[in-house]
Amino acid sequence: MMRIVLPALFSLMLIAAACSADNHAESTADAEQTVFGAAFTPASYFTVDELFPLITAQESEPVQVKGEVIQVCQTKGCWLTLQTSDEKSVRVTFKDYEFFVPMDIAGREVMMEGITWMEETSVDHQRHYLEDANASAEEISAITEPKISYYFEAAGVVLL
Repeated sequence: MMRIVLPALFSLMLIAAACSADNHAESTADAEQTVFGAAFTPASYFTVDELFPLITAQESEPVQVKGEVIQVCQTKGCWLTLQTSDEKSVRVTFKDYEFFVPMDIAGREVMMEGITWMEETSVDHQRHYLEDANASAEEISAITEPKISYYFEAAGVVLL
């Protein structure tokens, strides 16, 4: 009996470990759309231009936004940026650091669901983000003052 139970238990543990090890938590919605993080039903959404003026220091209620990815963390895909038509940036992070996105999606459209806020970003954090983006030493050393930054924490991201 023990010869059957132990191998079966070990197999179940391996399967459970393999299933929980996927940081991307992705699923394919169809041939052209991949979901990272929590799946959501696309509904009424904002463009980046529409959303930007609504971002305040208070965390927003969950909203959906659609836009083009401008930049992605080149270390592991742990953040991306969107941009308004007048080149104001919104930094997107991922809820509870539970998932990442591919590092090669700059130029792709995404739909996301999450919350927004703005806050002051320290010099150290700004430099860290530039390092993640493989910026030059000159760009990194040019950062000398904190700045107000605009954030979106995505619970789910759909590549369109």
